[in-house]
Amino acid sequence: KRQPSSLMCQGVHDSARKIYSVLSGVSKEDSLETQFVAVNSGMVLFVAGKAPTLSDGFQAALDVIKTARPAKVLRMLVKCTGGSLEKLEAYERETKLS
Repeated sequence: KRQPSSLMCQGVHDSARKIYSVLSGVSKEDSLETQFVAVNSGMVLFVAGKAPTLSDGFQAALDVIKTARPAKVLRMLVKCTGGSLEKLEAYERETKLS
């Protein structure tokens, strides 16, 4: 049985790495991290009226995560806001190696 405590991170770097892994579609669909992001994103879609049910919102979120588009949007946001592409690229490399 998977424990919610496995979502805990060992610091900022670990947290960013896990998040990037989900956003880039590298994290497995059934991983606790991906499920956590999909549940929260699905709730947002439902509350915003973009999904008729929570289940539909959850599935829509999973479908988008699988495309790796969220990581592309993150890259665009980092670039547009003058953030560090160097840091993002480090997470990209790290994610591909794991």
